[in-house]
Amino acid sequence: MPLNVTCAHCQKRLKVSDNATGKKVRCPICGGTFVASAGEAPLVLNEAVSPRPGHRPPPLPGARTGQSGETEENTPLRTFAPIEFAVSVLRDTQGSQKGIFQGKLDPVGLHLRQKDAAFDFPVGTPARYLGNNGLSIEIEGRKLELAIFGQQSNVFWQRLYVRRLAGDAVRFLSGKKKTLLLRDYAVPRYLALLALLPLGLIFAGVGALVAGRGGSQGVLTCGFWGVVGGALTGLCVWFCQREKWATGLRAGACLGVSILGYGTLAMALLLSRAESDWQEFAPPGAGCSVLMPGIPVLQEQTVPGPDGPLRISLYMLQRRGKDQALLIAYNDYPLEVLQQDPEDIYNAAQQAAAMNVKGRVKNQKISLGSIPGRQAEITIPGKGLMVVRYYLAGNRLYQVGAVGSLNYPTPAEDVKRLFDSFKIQRSQEQTPGVLGKKLGSLAEARKGFQTKLIRKESAGVPVPQPPPDLFRVIRYDSPAGNLASLLSPDPKDGKKHPAIIWITGGDCNTIDDSIWNMRPANVDQTFQAANTFRNAGIVHDVPHAARRQR
Repeated sequence: MPLNVTCAHCQKRLKVSDNATGKKVRCPICGGTFVASAGEAPLVLNEAVSPRPGHRPPPLPGARTGQSGETEENTPLRTFAPIEFAVSVLRDTQGSQKGIFQGKLDPVGLHLRQKDAAFDFPVGTPARYLGNNGLSIEIEGRKLELAIFGQQSNVFWQRLYVRRLAGDAVRFLSGKKKTLLLRDYAVPRYLALLALLPLGLIFAGVGALVAGRGGSQGVLTCGFWGVVGGALTGLCVWFCQREKWATGLRAGACLGVSILGYGTLAMALLLSRAESDWQEFAPPGAGCSVLMPGIPVLQEQTVPGPDGPLRISLYMLQRRGKDQALLIAYNDYPLEVLQQDPEDIYNAAQQAAAMNVKGRVKNQKISLGSIPGRQAEITIPGKGLMVVRYYLAGNRLYQVGAVGSLNYPTPAEDVKRLFDSFKIQRSQEQTPGVLGKKLGSLAEARKGFQTKLIRKESAGVPVPQPPPDLFRVIRYDSPAGNLASLLSPDPKDGKKHPAIIWITGGDCNTIDDSIWNMRPANVDQTFQAANTFRNAGIVHDVPHAARRQR
């Protein structure tokens, strides 16, 4: 027959079966365990803290009590899954307990367990919320201040929202909240998945290294997207743990960060694909071709040359802003310049490039088929490196090269692809005057030479009036227009006299008063010689050979 026993913890009268005498039983009200005894005081089996004397916690919803207050052993209770977490005892008024406990909230109340101690706080125990993750519990004059730290897990979605849990634990112990559900205090699974979306950027970086061309550029790309993916994932995890934020706000923040990361990745892939499509580029009229990952831009330049200004056609393709550039350039030399040693022409071109960037040159001999050339590595201190190949075919000098900064050097595979793809048309290789061939006489060379005027301008300075006994101003027609000339006056003796045409030079082929005004020999010996001829009776004609005077 049923046996009436008293709980050693909450003093509730319970009914157990008669064969439970002397055995350990658990109280369905407070959760405490004791040895069932009919005639003697029950034996307590743990150090659970009992409620203060006279305290009677209210029965849980669904419990049935008889007229004498006994609760049936088989009375169904309203239960929920226990919630486990770590708890730190911050303060104990008795000073005996401190440190980390394993905590559990179940339908009976709050249970704290440690290696050498245990506390049980049934529903109805006075509790107060201290803010954040803190709460205090008072029982039988003893006061404990606790801090909930959530589950001891390194996986962020298994950690609990400790502030919310601390507040609800106080309400639960006070009888104001009936049930506690774990899902209310953990990161929702769908939110955790949103937080982990940016991890795909890390795998994108690894894919760029494996599927790409490799090398230093691939390693940099892999490292960059690895850092970006890790940083964005950490930011999303931080969003998920903001328990004061609404769930929709946290989900939107994680989704927005992921869209930003993958959008940036998509743009980078598009730009990379545009640059990776190498295509043949042939500068108009240059007689050469090369592969480039885009269309270079023409930049016309005029630089000093060995026989006057040189016009260089430079085609440059900028990459990564101004950190990298691929280039191809060419210029034509007058035939007289090709009489020089080819080595001098190469050295002049390399030194001009080095002076332009204030770099140091290191070169070596190379060839392109039958065309000899030079490769120059120009180190730019504190900035980067320029590698250029020079080929002199006929009277045309070709340059093809790459420039890279210290942070973003041009990949070696790109430089090799650029150099290997450079071609010169055979017709250009066979242009007369190829290196190693000697030209004929100056007169023969002049037959095929046509002067090209770089500038066409007029100073508008009138011809000065000479002394009438020395010269008179005459005019004559020429292809350049109507020009002036200084002619000796007619001696009117009816005789024939020898004549000399004296062409001035040096500045711009103009004539001025220096023709008749004697200057010291250390300043000008030319017209002293001319005066010697004139004083000897030789007729002088001094024209100016350019249309720069009126």
